[in-house]
Amino acid sequence: MTRLLPILMLPLAMLATTGFTTYPWTGSKDARLGHVADLGEVIAQPVEVTEDSRCPADVDCVSPGRVRVRITYLNPKWPEDTELELVAGEPRRVKGGAILIEAVRPERRLNQRIAMGEYRFDFRFDADR
Repeated sequence: MTRLLPILMLPLAMLATTGFTTYPWTGSKDARLGHVADLGEVIAQPVEVTEDSRCPADVDCVSPGRVRVRITYLNPKWPEDTELELVAGEPRRVKGGAILIEAVRPERRLNQRIAMGEYRFDFRFDADR
């Protein structure tokens, strides 16, 4: 058993070196803050909502507003992870392709604050061909 312990600890050590928080792997293209989205060739972890100026769903606005999210992005083809900020709906070029937040949930409502733990993000990754 003592010989197996170092082998069993290896996956945990590998996770520690990526910079990603070890939250449950959802295996999906959507994630909440601190969780990992599996985008096929890459993974993304939303870390913080830095701006949510979306127009509330129950209000008529001149501008739709936007959501800015700081994420950690990892492409296994390159050893380093990258922190970047995405604006929902705007593709961002990264190593190996383009990443996009397609949708943000829940929608905003007038006079209701969204707790950070309630945010959900739908990601898409389009690989370079």
